[in-house]
Amino acid sequence: MGTLTAGCVRLLTSSLAALGVVGLMAGCTTFNERVCEKGEYAVRATAAPETGRTCVPNGQEPPPGYERFPPGQTPTYPEDDRP
Repeated sequence: MGTLTAGCVRLLTSSLAALGVVGLMAGCTTFNERVCEKGEYAVRATAAPETGRTCVPNGQEPPPGYERFPPGQTPTYPEDDRP
């Protein structure tokens, strides 16, 4: 195995630094996952054994066993309905 030249060391060091910057930038970006897709709204289950929620296209009524959330309580993001 040969020795590393100064140019090779600089290239390796700058490559690692660039990867570190990209990693930091990726960690700083925010991405807000939504409960439902655009054009849908969340409804909650009412009938046992069903629990949780599902999404319904805007303009349609919830399916049997589901109801709309009370006004002002419809979650937009997953963390909206955490205590």
